[in-house]
Amino acid sequence: MSKAKKNKIKPHIQNVINQIDQQINFHTRQIELLEISKELWIQEQPPVVTTLKDDVPLTRALVRTFLESYGEEVQTVKIIDLLYGDKKTQEEKNKLVKNLSVILNQMEKGGEINVIRKPKVKGNFYGWNYSQ
Repeated sequence: MSKAKKNKIKPHIQNVINQIDQQINFHTRQIELLEISKELWIQEQPPVVTTLKDDVPLTRALVRTFLESYGEEVQTVKIIDLLYGDKKTQEEKNKLVKNLSVILNQMEKGGEINVIRKPKVKGNFYGWNYSQ
């Protein structure tokens, strides 16, 4: 057999090789995107939030756990929305906001949380005091 015949790739084999190359390129791009995604998760570290069941009471322990894990400054109304979502009526949420305000004031006096007052923004922001 001549060298020309040995090196010549048949068309159906070339198609298979091209498909394999396309798959390699596709998966290489997917890996690159996953690496970028991983880096963004490391840099941003977005908070993980879980909506509660209807019957979970608002307690100091719940608020403590939420603020410690949330990791960002947040207002009382948003805390209630994040914890209870659409499972409470607006009237129930208003009562929960009042109860939460009392809990947050107690936690502030105890040094567990920080209160942040932002100019031109109505309401306080609360965050976990990691230095304690």
